[in-house]
Amino acid sequence: MQGHIGVFRSSGDYSLFLYPLLRALQVRVTLFEDATQARLLLSGSGSERPQAVILPGAPNSAAYRQNMPMGIILKDFVAAGGRVLGICAGAYMLADQIAYTAPNGASLRRTGYAVVQGICRGQLPLYPQTIVPQPQTWLNTVARQVQTCDGPMAMLYWGGGVFEPNDRSTAQYTLVRDVDQQWPLVQAIKLGAGLVILSGVHPEVMGRRLMRVTRRIQAVDSEHQRYRQSQARTLIDTDAPRATWLRRLFSDPVESLALA
Repeated sequence: MQGHIGVFRSSGDYSLFLYPLLRALQVRVTLFEDATQARLLLSGSGSERPQAVILPGAPNSAAYRQNMPMGIILKDFVAAGGRVLGICAGAYMLADQIAYTAPNGASLRRTGYAVVQGICRGQLPLYPQTIVPQPQTWLNTVARQVQTCDGPMAMLYWGGGVFEPNDRSTAQYTLVRDVDQQWPLVQAIKLGAGLVILSGVHPEVMGRRLMRVTRRIQAVDSEHQRYRQSQARTLIDTDAPRATWLRRLFSDPVESLALA
């Protein structure tokens, strides 16, 4: 795949998880850190303008909320034919309403970027060291068998949301579904000439190497800042079937990616 993808540098440097994956797809990557940089990047022309943007996961939504003007920037980008992939926290922020249950059972409501009109519902996760002493036990709770258009895969689910559009006539597609519970984990919504993809799972961290995540993820941002690109590289499983599916996610017609 040849192309150009913009990646928001979310809090905790979760964007580092994406580097090896995007390198495997042979794409040019441009990081942006705020709404001003997003506006400059997405208003470019030709090869200077990304074909897609990724909003990675994050330990919290602070960095996203400090850049609320990104909502209209991303909406214009998609309407002009671009694709936006939101992963976990990034997916939540693409909706105009967010509803989730905190680990203590409290119900919380927030507003998002309103790139798509509807509500994203989910449950915030606990970090592994606050749940169980053994990483394998935690891993068993978050590694899901999912169905994609290219067959079954394993993906990490860690508190991602499910999107419900306000308008039931919205052109919405399920791209990934939980094998056991059959609920949608990756959804796509057509918007103008482009596409918004909301991923409740982490397709960038998967396979046998999920175990290594438990030894590296920490509960506070200062710990996340210890990551380096060389460390993140060991966390990524870029096996051929998964790389093929992700390549298609950024380029193929959504109808060919959708599950029946």
